[in-house]
Amino acid sequence: MSDTRILIVEDYTLIRDLLRTQINESGGFRVVAEAGTVAEAIAACREHRPDMMVLDWMLPDGTGHEIVQMVRSELPGMKIVMLTANEHEGVVRDAASVGVQGFVSKRQSLHILKDAIQAVEAGKCFYCPISMRMLLDAIQPDGSSQQPPVRLTPRERLILRALASGMSTKEMAHKYELSPKTIANYMTMLKDKLRIQEPAGLVRYAIKNGIVDTP
Repeated sequence: MSDTRILIVEDYTLIRDLLRTQINESGGFRVVAEAGTVAEAIAACREHRPDMMVLDWMLPDGTGHEIVQMVRSELPGMKIVMLTANEHEGVVRDAASVGVQGFVSKRQSLHILKDAIQAVEAGKCFYCPISMRMLLDAIQPDGSSQQPPVRLTPRERLILRALASGMSTKEMAHKYELSPKTIANYMTMLKDKLRIQEPAGLVRYAIKNGIVDTP
């Protein structure tokens, strides 16, 4: 099997060098291009058509949001891991809303980034401990951001816990001996019942309501 081809988008040369070394030494992954701005990243995506992008969310000429919107339009199969120094829940929500699958704070270690890349390549959604805390901290103690409790069936709680733990639809189907279509139907019911469409929102709900343990 050929290596997963990765584009690094990061405006600091030193960090790009560290990321390139870590990724190329991981086995099964290969950096094929690098970029330091939104414009360079969009051009590199179109030229190299990588399998995955490791993306710094804040860049000199814009944000990762612009890049991901282009990718989802032109290269919908590309997987994306976000790096960010901005530890605000809104950043994770923004990234999740446009289809980013992995979230890693720049305060985390390189091995956490490696875990994120491997998880996203396997079809999972990955939240580093700090990004999970971003979501949890957004829940105000005065209850201003709380929504009325919703009664979930045991099966719905099971599926939500699996999702928040980073399992893919295929993995859930195999583990619980259900078809992928059945898992997808449960996901649709959860989104409708909870009135939450974004993956980050579902994870936040699971943390807040004790359905999944926090890191």
